This record gives sequence, structure tokens and C-alpha cells, in this order.
Amino acid sequence: MKDEKLVKAFSINPDVLAFVKCLCDPNARNVIHDTQSSRLFHPTACSDLLLECLSHDKPEALKLYSDAARALEGLERRQLRPSDIGGLVLANAYIDIREAHATSMLKSSHIASILRQAKKIVSRTYPKSKLLDYLKSGGKEWPRPTDDANADYDWTYDFACALRLDRIPQVSQMSRLSSLLRTVSTTHERHKVWLLFSNADFTMYSENAIEAVISAIDTKLL
Repeated sequence: MKDEKLVKAFSINPDVLAFVKCLCDPNARNVIHDTQSSRLFHPTACSDLLLECLSHDKPEALKLYSDAARALEGLERRQLRPSDIGGLVLANAYIDIREAHATSMLKSSHIASILRQAKKIVSRTYPKSKLLDYLKSGGKEWPRPTDDANADYDWTYDFACALRLDRIPQVSQMSRLSSLLRTVSTTHERHKVWLLFSNADFTMYSENAIEAVISAIDTKLL
């Protein structure tokens, strides 16, 4: 295979070799090549990503791209895990940096689209009341499944994914966030404090998350 010969000539990095074998080969049986979003990770695109990373001497970046591919697979199968969200967030940050200096084959808008899809999926287990219970309990109270929940699916992953998607701070940091939020009075100012505290951008936060924290503060729960 052309890509594999090229890589072996310049790299013995196992992550690179695995990326070539699993994602660049059009004959490989890989669910990524059959998903609705396959245009992001079809073999030709993956070969371009490979060339981008090797030509800029950044073979480690392939792991970020492969993590994004794995998250996409989890999204298509409705089996997202918190680590998948972490992989997407890291890939998005890397691509943002690449786009600021050069052209990245995979655009941050694509990753943002995947993250929005993920948010839509996990939102069913993430009402404000459940987040408020979680905050009140110091992170110990997790949502319980409803009677119609799928017994074969550990849907607590959804809640964990939602916490990562919305950059919910660790409970140990909540008192500091609480103090900061008490210094402002308007909803707009509170949103700005939240975004600065969680290092999030305006496309990556949840009204539910902010409202739950503010509600907890207003009722002296935090």
C-alpha cells in the first residue's frame, strides 16, 4: 500500500502505522468509512491528514485525529464515552491552533458539528434538575435511570459526557466559581464569568449548566 510504504520510510511510530492500517486503507473494514459523516474520515481524507502531520513533523497529532474518528464512531453507534468527548475537545484545540498558522485538513467547524451532535444525544439524561442534584450532593448524586431506560446501555456515560461537554468544573472548584458569580448581578455577566472560569467559548456551554449553578448559588447550596 502506498501510504504504508511512505510511512515506513519515515516513521516507525506505532500510532502512525495503526492510523495508516485502520483509516487510510480503502479496503479496511472500518465502521468509520460507513457512517453518515464518513466524508470527514474517508480513506482519501485520512491520507491527506497523514501527509499533513508527517510533513509538519507532528506524527503525534494523528492520535488526536484518530480519537476524533473513534468519537464519531461512538456517536453513530449511540455509545459515546467521556473519553471520546475529551478526545474531541483536544482535537478541536489542536485544529484551532493549526488554523491560526496554516491550513488544517480537518476543520474545527467539523469537530464542532460532531460535538453539537453529541450534545443533542446526551441531552436526554441531562435536565437542569439532575445537574442541580449532582451539584448539591458534591458530585456524589448521579441521575438514576427511568423505567423505560435501556437495560443494555450504561447511560450514566451520557451524564458524564454532558459534564465534559459543558465544561462543568469539578465540585471542589465550585466554591471559587460561586464566589466569582456572586460578584455580578446580571445573567449576561454571569455567563461571561462562567465562560472565563471554564475556559469555554460561546459555542460550548449550556444554558442548563449555568442556570443550575446560579440556582444552587441563589438557594445557598454552593
